[in-house]
This record gives sequence, structure tokens and C-alpha cells, in this order.
Amino acid sequence: MIVAVASGKGGTGKTTVATSLALALGSRSQILDCDVEEPNCHILLKPEITDSYPVNLPVPSVDKEKCSLCGKCGEVCQFSAIVLIGQTVLTFPELCHGCGACSILCPERAIQEVPRRLGVIEMGFVKDVEFVQGRIRVGEAMSPPLIREVKTRINKDKVAVPGVLSNGEKEKRANFGAGNVAMMFEGPWGIAIQKQMNPNLQYDVATLPKGMTTGTMVRGSLNTVTTQAQNKEAAWKFVRWMSGPTGIELWAKGTGAFPARRDVADQ
Repeated sequence: MIVAVASGKGGTGKTTVATSLALALGSRSQILDCDVEEPNCHILLKPEITDSYPVNLPVPSVDKEKCSLCGKCGEVCQFSAIVLIGQTVLTFPELCHGCGACSILCPERAIQEVPRRLGVIEMGFVKDVEFVQGRIRVGEAMSPPLIREVKTRINKDKVAVPGVLSNGEKEKRANFGAGNVAMMFEGPWGIAIQKQMNPNLQYDVATLPKGMTTGTMVRGSLNTVTTQAQNKEAAWKFVRWMSGPTGIELWAKGTGAFPARRDVADQ
């Protein structure tokens, strides 16, 4: 049996619930921390790590001598991880999802797949409870393959308690709509989003905490200009527009987020 403790919201107690449940079940359970971007079950459990192995993603490497510049690789890639610009084929390994379509379709067999390190899987024990976690490489954005690798370690003969089932807001809501999880923590904006995604879904809403007091969760959006920005003046102009009444109104309508400006909210 698999028990999933899932939510895209931080600070709701996912780790506390997951670790407590695993310890209560003892040797009958294993705990898998799928929050590869910030695993923290180990902070509470302090497991003894006995084994680890790297997780890689195959990405394209182009042999320029064989390449005929036909552009088929760029046409098939849905993530622009490989593109033909003029007489040059450019690859962007950070965007690649490792599907292998470019190498399969290349008529000249000019594309080979090379491994790109995503992170590491660590395994061990907390007393008699089996422990597994994924730890993504610092600066890496491609977390789904690492999460899937953690889930391959599930022992179906035990009660597996994944620390986090999904890796983002979109996946969390999709799992809820598909019935993969029975409950999720969400802000008020999530109700509007869920209605758009699953208009026929039957569910109920309870305040957090329920009963004694009412509560809500409010989020904000952070727009920044990095030191590597090529046109800082234009970037700041866009940020100022996004922070103004028109930008915030469009953002609130498009995302369901609560407006950051009172004058917009009052409308």
C-alpha cells in the first residue's frame, strides 16, 4: 500500500505527518522523500545512509562533421532544447527532457546522447524503517526524472510513505483532480483554478485550521532583474508595468491570485 502525503504549499506539516506515520508503522513501512529540490525528512529522522547512486539524463551531442543541417532535430523537439540557427545547431541541455527523439530522427546519425547529472539517490535506514530520498544538483531545474527515480524504489510489500507526491502546483492539482490524493492544502486562488481545470469535480472546502479560527494563505509574486540581464532598462520598465494596476489586474485574472494592490482588489 502507498500512502502519499502531498501538497504544493510549504509549512503545512507534510514532513511531520509523513515521518511520524513511517515511524509509527515501523518495519512494515518505508519512507521516500520525493521533494528532491528540498528534502528534509532526513532532518527529523537522521537516517544512516548506506548507499547512493547518481541520476543522469541523456541529452544530445551533435557531431558537426556528420550534421547536414536539415533541421529535423529542432522540428521534433517540443522544448527547444536543440535548434538550427543559420548554419549552426545549438543545444540547450538544461531544457532537454531526454526523450531521444532528435537522435532517433537524425538521418545522418549525427546526434549521440551523453549523460547530464541531475542529482543523486540516497538510501539507508532509520532503526528498522527503510529510507530513500532524492537530492537534486544545486542550480538544476529538471526535477521530474529524479522524482520518478525515487518512486522506482517503492517496495510494494510495505506501506510506502512518499514525502511529496508531486513537484509543483500544476502536478499537485492534477493529482487531486485525478483522484490520486484525497486532500490538498491550497490558497483561495486555487478554487478558481480547480474550477477551470475540472469543472465537474466534486469536492469540498474547509478553512485552515477548521473550527476554532478561520485562516487563509496569501502568496505573492516576485519579479526580479538579474545581474545577467542584457537590457536592464527594458526589464525594469516591464517590472514596473507588471507592478502597476494594469499588470496586476491581468496577472490576477490569469492566475487566480489575490491582487497585490488594494485599488485593484477593490474593483
